[in-house]
Amino acid sequence: MDAFLSHLKTLYLRVVALFCAIGVYALFGSPTPNNPGWAEALIGLGLVLAVGFSGAWSALKADMRAPLWQGAGSLLLIFGVTMPLLKGVLVGHEVAMILRDIIPFLFLLLPVFLAPLMRVQLDFIKKAVIAVVLLGVIFSLRALSEQAGQFITLISLIPASEELTYFANAPTVLFAALFLIGSAGLMVLEALNPARLLRIAGFVLLAGIVVIPIVLTQQRASLGYLVLYVGILGGIGLTRAPYRALTALAVLALCALPLYGALMDVAAALAQKTALVGINMRYAELNAVWRAISGGLFDLLFGTGWGGSFHSPAVGELEVNFTHSLLSSALLKTGLCGAALTGVYILGLTQILWAQLKLRPVLALALAGPLVIDVFLYASFKSLDFGLILLLIAGLGVSHQKSEAMRA
Repeated sequence: MDAFLSHLKTLYLRVVALFCAIGVYALFGSPTPNNPGWAEALIGLGLVLAVGFSGAWSALKADMRAPLWQGAGSLLLIFGVTMPLLKGVLVGHEVAMILRDIIPFLFLLLPVFLAPLMRVQLDFIKKAVIAVVLLGVIFSLRALSEQAGQFITLISLIPASEELTYFANAPTVLFAALFLIGSAGLMVLEALNPARLLRIAGFVLLAGIVVIPIVLTQQRASLGYLVLYVGILGGIGLTRAPYRALTALAVLALCALPLYGALMDVAAALAQKTALVGINMRYAELNAVWRAISGGLFDLLFGTGWGGSFHSPAVGELEVNFTHSLLSSALLKTGLCGAALTGVYILGLTQILWAQLKLRPVLALALAGPLVIDVFLYASFKSLDFGLILLLIAGLGVSHQKSEAMRA
């Protein structure tokens, strides 16, 4: 009995450590810190405590009976801490640059490290969704404080940053906006009462606040997916409760009328940005990555190693150590072997979203947007945010497995 209680206490402390790390990250961290300090140290400590020895050991076991994402993730972890690391050290890449690659790589595998905790912790997915939505809301407020010249600082409780933080690019910000909008729409389809109407209004207001920094920074992929998300959920609503859905869409249209001019200005700005920069030379960047690794068989299979760099057409042929998508980055740093493992890992997580699409469309579609955008278009895959998005996807799959086991 004492051993059981001790085990429960350990699990509780690990969960607390995880959510404390997310809290410190939300209030004091940034997606891509140039000068890591005490906040990053606390975040790292919290994550290490949350993973624990059991999580690290489980991640390295590579159990092929596990779900595809977990098995592929374990193989990717073993590969990532050996071949690209050895390559980076042997060719003499800077230690700082190697670390700047390894840490995001470990964030990418957060679901693999926390798989044991997700399986034994009750309601993990519910708690994690709330934490990540709050993270996205806080990041959006911090983004607004920067863009408004420190005008909005949440009564000075949220400190301003002295470096470029890219809060508006964070996948958790987009996820928070999508999930809040989707949850409000879902409540509209249910029986309405004053309390529920108040919750709907609160969710819509929060979603509007979260969307503002995305609009101000002209995040085209995020805004495009936001429109697609609303359209898909609107279609689902029309099939499930047509009268309520039509009423909600009519109210939404009426609310948008006063904003018509502003919406047209946003559309014009996005069109102008697209005309100027197109898709930001992603295809040219991928070609440059291929040229960088195709000089020899070893480079082709294992890449440039952690800390590696290349001349990127996306930034005027400057030599940089990053790309603007997860797959091109995996190809550059880990070669065809690492890119293949990364692809299988992401495929395993995508299967979860596909399976959950009919059961939990609001959450599944809200997670799909940040996943697709960071895998193919944005460099924010190197942040803890992206690891948390992947954690939610894996948690969704684990939650479904536990539900099925209880039914059986």
